[in-house]
Amino acid sequence: MYRLSGAVLAAALIFAPAVATAQTPPAEGAQPSPTPRPMSDFLVNQPHVPNWNIWGLPNGPERRPDPDVTGGQALRVVVDRQGDPWSVGGVMPTHAAIQAGDVLLLAVWLRAVPAEGADDAAARISLLGLEQKDVANGMIAMASDLTLNARWRLVYVSGVAPKDYAADQTNIIIHLAAQPQTIDVGPALLFDMGPDFDRARLPVNAAP
Repeated sequence: MYRLSGAVLAAALIFAPAVATAQTPPAEGAQPSPTPRPMSDFLVNQPHVPNWNIWGLPNGPERRPDPDVTGGQALRVVVDRQGDPWSVGGVMPTHAAIQAGDVLLLAVWLRAVPAEGADDAAARISLLGLEQKDVANGMIAMASDLTLNARWRLVYVSGVAPKDYAADQTNIIIHLAAQPQTIDVGPALLFDMGPDFDRARLPVNAAP
């Protein structure tokens, strides 16, 4: 079994129309191979940057163009003082029902922003996950204490839905105030792979 790659998850097909490619017809009498479904078929949210709702900043985040991230836009979040890790964060809604037992994969583009004159940077994400809205202890899948550097990377969270959720019951959530830092937040992609997907094929977070 192959593993899903970050390149597949970040494919511009999510943001642009698919392009038809020529295919060789199967030999007479041969059984055609099953056609893999594109990852966009499994997407259950609108991943674009304007769908983030960032809280805890006096003037809101700065939306800025960035050709190095899928979709070409990012939100710059400046955490200028130490506080509770959740004092600055963001949510993004999902838009499809989730069934109990479904395998879920969340992939979010993130990077630390270097200080002026510096080449690299470090940042920490205290929590990234999928939650049931308006429910105490409603985390469905999460990762914590994630580290970033100045290069864009996809950060992953995966899990299995413990119960059914209606289309308006879940949010993607991120906590950004683990320390004073500047972070660029890009698109967030939530995939529902269904109940029979092999979780061993899912990508995992590598060291930044």
